[in-house]
Amino acid sequence: MDRCRDEPALERYTMSNTTSQPTGVTAVNELLTESERYDVLQSSRRRIALSVLEHESAPIHIDRLASTIAAQETASSDDEADPKRIAISLHHNHLPKLDDHGIVEYDTDSKEVAFTPSRRDLAR
Repeated sequence: MDRCRDEPALERYTMSNTTSQPTGVTAVNELLTESERYDVLQSSRRRIALSVLEHESAPIHIDRLASTIAAQETASSDDEADPKRIAISLHHNHLPKLDDHGIVEYDTDSKEVAFTPSRRDLAR
């Protein structure tokens, strides 16, 4: 990954008081160190997932999250995103990372995910 090329995009998501910034990402800014923010927010898929989750009042199934992410990724690309592949990457990579940082709660048995209750207040 070309770090220099990606830094402006990361800064857009880590700067505070930016009106276009998703509030789920604002919560991440307040909870994590700068290094942790770069690690968590370097993936556009995780940024989209946070944006989706901030609008949900209850846990959602990973398949629904994956379908929403696929629609957004397809809309911004010429390639059609595969929701099944996205669900696999969410399950094995993205959601565990967000869960480890205390941003979301991901139940691997039910495959449901939601903002951590104490974090939901920060995301509003």
